[in-house]
Amino acid sequence: MEESAAFSATAALLSDASRAAMLLALLDGKAYTANELARAADITPQTASFHLDKMSKAGLLVLLRQGRYRYFRLAGPDVARTLESILSLQHAPLPRQIVSSCPSRLREARTCFDHIAGALGVRIYRAITSRGWTTHAGAQFAITAAAADFLGELGIPRDLLPVKSTPCLDWSEREFHFAGDFGRLLLQAMLSQRWVLGGKSRQLTMTEAGQRRLAAWGI
Repeated sequence: MEESAAFSATAALLSDASRAAMLLALLDGKAYTANELARAADITPQTASFHLDKMSKAGLLVLLRQGRYRYFRLAGPDVARTLESILSLQHAPLPRQIVSSCPSRLREARTCFDHIAGALGVRIYRAITSRGWTTHAGAQFAITAAAADFLGELGIPRDLLPVKSTPCLDWSEREFHFAGDFGRLLLQAMLSQRWVLGGKSRQLTMTEAGQRRLAAWGI
């Protein structure tokens, strides 16, 4: 009976149009603030916060804190697959698009304090984590010697590995990039090898050599 009640409660959450609109907006895999999701669902921020709290408690969403901001994202691939299965049965209206406020010149690549952010930072994070080059320990993880060949091209010696890192939620992409010791090391190495060039207002510019070498690694 308890399982039936839990299933019924979760199904009831999905039946609300505002909650459904916010969940659909989150199907892109990114994390958004309550205000952004409120606009996507055409409701007030206060109403959105109420719904987001209920969905978080039900295990549909996870809350990420970045400084003074709170971001919400789907709790995992199982939730995404459930939503996609429902969509395959019943067409749902698309939520309002959530548009990034990040200037286009900074969105591709920039510094975030002492590490790489923007689309470039997210691509590197995806590539390294998806290849199993990391080990996790709670909220932190380490880049292991499995990444030695890739990092060797950047002049990062094997004896520095494993090196600790922390995930940092990217402001423009709303996915993670590398921070911590590895984030600092990666930025310094890419600047040293001239895979990227520094610029004004934190902007980074990819060089042809950098683009070519990253492409060779599928990044």
